[in-house]
Amino acid sequence: MTTKTPDNRTVVASEEVFSVLANDQRRVALQMLADTDEPILDLDSLVEQVSGRLHSEDPSMDQYRRTRIALHHNHLPKLDEYGMVVYDPDAMSVQPALEGVDGQVLSLIESAEASD
Repeated sequence: MTTKTPDNRTVVASEEVFSVLANDQRRVALQMLADTDEPILDLDSLVEQVSGRLHSEDPSMDQYRRTRIALHHNHLPKLDEYGMVVYDPDAMSVQPALEGVDGQVLSLIESAEASD
């Protein structure tokens, strides 16, 4: 369950955070967004980074395409819904919603990556 704080921040319940972070593509996308200096990334740049991280430094066109479809139609809208990113599907752009991805969430991501 998500709730709004008086300062309009989205707060996500713990069980939903774990559900969101259960997917490799969502975890890597959040990491990539947290690590970037760019205020806004275009979808293709994020897809390139995520597919490169998950599949290899040089992912196949099919891996790239599947990653792009999954991020665009599933993962980025879900992360946006939970206030972790701001995704504009029309502009094909995504930006971190820093208030949605705090240090605790990033620590959970790093722990999951270390255990993989």
